Amino acid sequence: MRVLRSDELFPVAQALATQPPTPHGGKRIAIVGDGGGSVVASGDAAIRAGLEVPVLRQETQEALRKLMPARATAT
Repeated sequence: MRVLRSDELFPVAQALATQPPTPHGGKRIAIVGDGGGSVVASGDAAIRAGLEVPVLRQETQEALRKLMPARATAT
């Protein structure tokens, strides 16, 4: 799910929170954002909701950085 502005973040998060579990029951997610603060806040909320936010492998982080603006953060 992609949001383009910060004011879109919470409505999208609310919509996702009301969806049924995935068929595979996965709880691992990655978070990509436009700065460290929003990524940390989103990660904390995800963990409180019972999701796992694993540290991405270095090569995955590097691949994502090539696709993102310089100010963005991936975890």
